[in-house]
Amino acid sequence: MIMKIAFYKKSKTFFGRLIRIKQRYWDGHPKNEAQYSHVELVFSNNVAFSSSECDGGTRFKVIEWNPKHWDFVEVKVTEEQERKIQEFCTKENGQAYNWIGIFFAQFLNFNINRKGDWFCSQIVCRALQEVCLFCGESAHFVTPAKLKKLTK
Repeated sequence: MIMKIAFYKKSKTFFGRLIRIKQRYWDGHPKNEAQYSHVELVFSNNVAFSSSECDGGTRFKVIEWNPKHWDFVEVKVTEEQERKIQEFCTKENGQAYNWIGIFFAQFLNFNINRKGDWFCSQIVCRALQEVCLFCGESAHFVTPAKLKKLTK
């Protein structure tokens, strides 16, 4: 089965622009990797899961994918692995956006995180860790650019 990780190349909000700037100038990612402000996990049925400040936290969503605004990386999984990832996402669905974690972990590099709340790259990384992908990474320190780099 093929799942995808979708990387958003634009910024809908001021906060999204801050994420892109932070990845490029503070983390030193090249411009082509630092262009991402958001990330979605896309199941084989084309339903996406992530956490969004615009949506107030974690949610499943059907998205009209404009290829001008999104880059995709395919993730090969078994049917059992996709089920396990989906179970994790269903359990975490409806959780709040992790403002504390994104501020402290992403911008100040402190290991302060609000348990049960998620930001986009954190929840996508953690969901994939359910099937031992990206194990060893601290999900609350993973940015969209770092997640893209990990997929190579």
